[in-house]
Amino acid sequence: MGVAKPELLNTSVAEFTSIANGSKFGSAADPLDVYGTIKLTGTLWMSSMARKYPHLRFITMSPGGTTGTNGMDDLPFMKKVFFKYLGNLMMPMLGMMHSVDKGAKRYVDALFDDQFQSGRFYASKMGSPTGPVVDQATIDPLFGMETAQDNARLAIQALS
Repeated sequence: MGVAKPELLNTSVAEFTSIANGSKFGSAADPLDVYGTIKLTGTLWMSSMARKYPHLRFITMSPGGTTGTNGMDDLPFMKKVFFKYLGNLMMPMLGMMHSVDKGAKRYVDALFDDQFQSGRFYASKMGSPTGPVVDQATIDPLFGMETAQDNARLAIQALS
């Protein structure tokens, strides 16, 4: 259970277009897998936009695992029960979730703290959805691949 790491075949414009228009996913696709793949595409788009418009600040910040949101409302019944109800009780005790306030603080920090660089994706270190944030390109080189970033931007731009 959880969000699996999105699998990309080749990071082409065509692949990102299939993600953006939904054709990559069948009607029986797991909503968490769709969510993760779309978030990945948006993150790469933001990095490309940061290079294209260097006078603007584009930072992708994950709020981390947060309790008390509606993000799990549309999941299949068992996943919804686990994540929304059982998870909200157990996960904070295990250090696997934190409050919405802590998640929101990450966004505020991204806006006002110059240690966070434009074009980067910040999230919790590998293995934990809470705690200090790190530049995700240090964990997965895909986040630093300019070709993938630009292809995501071109695909999204073509659909807008």
